[in-house]
Amino acid sequence: MTNQKPITPDTKRLETLETAFKEFRLYFSEEKSSAKKWLLFKHQFRKYYFMLPPIWRVALRIPSWKKRIPFDFVSTGAVRSGTSSLSSYIFQHPCVVLPLAKEILTWHKTSILMAQLPHKKEKKKILNRYGAALCGTGTPVVPSMAWPHVAQSINPDLKIVIILRNPTQRVISQWRWDRMVGKQLFSDPLTKFFPDFDDHMLEEIANHKYGNGFSLISGAVKHSYLANSIYLPFIKKVRAIFGEENIKIICAEEFFKNPLPIVKNVYSFLGLPEYDPIEIKETNPSFPVTISDDTVSKISEFFRPLNDELYEYLDKDLGWE
Repeated sequence: MTNQKPITPDTKRLETLETAFKEFRLYFSEEKSSAKKWLLFKHQFRKYYFMLPPIWRVALRIPSWKKRIPFDFVSTGAVRSGTSSLSSYIFQHPCVVLPLAKEILTWHKTSILMAQLPHKKEKKKILNRYGAALCGTGTPVVPSMAWPHVAQSINPDLKIVIILRNPTQRVISQWRWDRMVGKQLFSDPLTKFFPDFDDHMLEEIANHKYGNGFSLISGAVKHSYLANSIYLPFIKKVRAIFGEENIKIICAEEFFKNPLPIVKNVYSFLGLPEYDPIEIKETNPSFPVTISDDTVSKISEFFRPLNDELYEYLDKDLGWE
């Protein structure tokens, strides 16, 4: 098409992405009731959400679900692996048609899932402007073994980008995140006898073979922090369903250190036109908590054989030791 526009950074799009993250976090850290109510009101009318779009917004879009486009790719990983930062880099590409939210709700119903994806008219508009248009989501679904089958029903030719973080650091980060978004819950007398990080992790390690543990707030596997850091079964599953050529693995530590070349490589993998992304400062840091070095060492020891097995399967040492 002769009228295609050059692909240049869209600062307004980036602002839309970053505001969704910042105000979601602000809601949970804000102490004033009036400020929380104002944030909740603003949340009702966003163009784009970090997660948990209002139910009424999703419901209004359900009648048009058959006119919406299935996702072409998914950027994923376990909770607190860098999925938010990676998704922001991918979604800032002008040829990506934004979904209603980074993290798509499923509720095991096609119409609800599709209602959160872009309309065909939105894709056509971007396609006419730039000559390319893709839709994706950034939901952290690892290590769910059910999700690959759900995704296959939407798009059997799906491309999947998986970011893997040092499992010990990911566990710590998820604990911190839960303490932030669950601040009100964990300040309630009902939870006053809940174990702290050290006791909780030692209990999970001791009882892991029974699947014991709990995580009340986040994660595809809500009952165990350790289970959310066991990546290999999920990787094997998606490779078996979608093909190894459609799966891209990213080491989170390498991404955190030097994101731009990795992101440009992801663009190429997804089939997006060349684009120089705007560097993003961390928008989703962990909430600080106190933990002991001894517990961290025990968690690392727990994951060591699992990491070795993953390295062997990927034929790459990710350097997590």
